[in-house]
Amino acid sequence: MRDIRRIRIVLVLSGFILGAAAMTSAQVSIGPQGVYRVDGEQGAPSPNRKTYQIVVTPAPEPDPPLKYALYPRSYERRPGNSVPYWYRAMFEFGREEDFGEFNENMELWLDGPIHELPVEQVSAFLSRFSSDLEDAQIAAMRAQTDWDLGFYDLRGTDTIYFLLPEFQEARTLARLMTLQARLSVAKGNYEDAITWFRANFRLAHDVVQPETIINQLIGTAIMSIASDDLIDLIAATDSPNLYWALASIPRPPVDYRTSYEYEQTLPERYVPWLAESDHPTRTAGEWRTLFRETVRDLAHESDLAGLSIDDNTADWQVDLATCALISRNYPKAKRDLIAWGHPADDVEQMPVGEAIALHQRAVYQYVSQQEAKWAFLPFSIVDDGDQQERRQLEAAGWFGQGWSGRETFPIVDSLMPGFPQAREAEARGAVRPLALMVVEAIRMHAWENGGRLPASLDEIRVVPVPKNPATGAAFPYHLDGDTATLDVATTLNPDDASWYWRVEMRIDPNWTPPNEK
Repeated sequence: MRDIRRIRIVLVLSGFILGAAAMTSAQVSIGPQGVYRVDGEQGAPSPNRKTYQIVVTPAPEPDPPLKYALYPRSYERRPGNSVPYWYRAMFEFGREEDFGEFNENMELWLDGPIHELPVEQVSAFLSRFSSDLEDAQIAAMRAQTDWDLGFYDLRGTDTIYFLLPEFQEARTLARLMTLQARLSVAKGNYEDAITWFRANFRLAHDVVQPETIINQLIGTAIMSIASDDLIDLIAATDSPNLYWALASIPRPPVDYRTSYEYEQTLPERYVPWLAESDHPTRTAGEWRTLFRETVRDLAHESDLAGLSIDDNTADWQVDLATCALISRNYPKAKRDLIAWGHPADDVEQMPVGEAIALHQRAVYQYVSQQEAKWAFLPFSIVDDGDQQERRQLEAAGWFGQGWSGRETFPIVDSLMPGFPQAREAEARGAVRPLALMVVEAIRMHAWENGGRLPASLDEIRVVPVPKNPATGAAFPYHLDGDTATLDVATTLNPDDASWYWRVEMRIDPNWTPPNEK
């Protein structure tokens, strides 16, 4: 049986997977030998709170500055749609036997030290996917992206039960390309590694083109996969400076605005009569049929008025439950409509079905716009305003009450997505590349100053130092002896953040300034 609550569960779980909940801290050490995790205090590494300890070599600005790019430049792309080649790249991913070895070794291969990467074994594994990876590179260099899924044309239950298996497979492709990039780093082929990171960032961009928040969350996950392992390349001995390459990534890397606008209209596409501004004249029987189908769709696997309603429940049983809901909510709907400015005489003469529908539409418009309005503001001035808004709506009974809430039918309560959680994920996606740009600005400064780390970010003059887009302030930074620490979070106080990086970097003691060689 299908359960309409699944869409909300999916969004909550996606937010959790992407870092909405803080866990025990983990430490990740990186240097010329690579990356490895050190268990946190409770013995389990956290995907949300990481400390990267990196030993880096200073690196100058590339010559020419735009020698490298982590996103395909427009003049480099070839005419055509990237989507067919992404499909080709993922065509055979359903075969479990091909991924058993990968799944068994994923932690070592993707998170272990570079010097422990079994180069021959990984090369043999990736050779099975050589044609798929070639197709991915072709897709990354195509000029257009059109999945042609027609989400806005979906109505009724199709709006939430439309399957998206290709986008789940995109994460598998992202991991394969990241593994290929790590293999190139291990072999010292840095320019080849950059092409694979570039393909991953393009994949993240393309995955989010469909309008759903699920797509945006998957795109953000791919951004995370690429950004986390890009530190491998930055920490590799004598790796090129990627400051301007990181600047080539679109900002924001994953733009959620179209998905917010799409998801805001989900209730009226799931329940088409909700979109009617002037409700057509209907008989009492027509309203009863319309509402019965709404209740049936909303009540799959849930308990309503003592009845378990599913596809096999008789219409008369659903009618009883529907009548009970209307009888309970009709007086409230009339009071609200009058309070919201409708003439009392008009409301009293209005058919019951029309009054219920008009009230339901007004609730939907109010709540959806209160939620969605925050998407139009920069992260740095929202603070936690969107989360406060959600708490106020919940306290007022608009959310979290199910069948006993302020709606006659819990359409908004069931179907409105978790906008605050999505905004948090969007902020993380925007912060990562700019934080890495700061690391590269520090490496460039060190090159210009004989290997010395800056005492503060204000000392860096060779390139502009990005601010944290989530806070509007500089990334917290301090120098303690020979170790520089950069805190990366979506809040001003990292201790309050549900997700953060801490980057602790030292200059490779074996590095010699060019003028001293």
